[in-house]
Amino acid sequence: MTRSTGKVVVDTFLRASSTYVLPAATLTDNGRACTARFGGGRNAFEYLLAALGITQKNGQPFHPRPRARDQAIAKALGTFVREVQNVAEKQADEPENA
Repeated sequence: MTRSTGKVVVDTFLRASSTYVLPAATLTDNGRACTARFGGGRNAFEYLLAALGITQKNGQPFHPRPRARDQAIAKALGTFVREVQNVAEKQADEPENA
């Protein structure tokens, strides 16, 4: 399992951004890879979001509801992406009508 460092978060975000549309906002936990707000200043991810004009939102400390909601959204999004990929693969396998 990859450790969630600031570099991993930034690299993964940039990789996803090259494939998908940039979000208007992000909702993250309060992990050090996502925010430095408790240590003062900003980290690389926060600088990246600011440079891209993306609003950063952090979950409330010790409050599980945002995390459960994020996990449910991620699961639904993953299911949707897999379904779209399956349809695309089926269409690619079908012979074209002449």
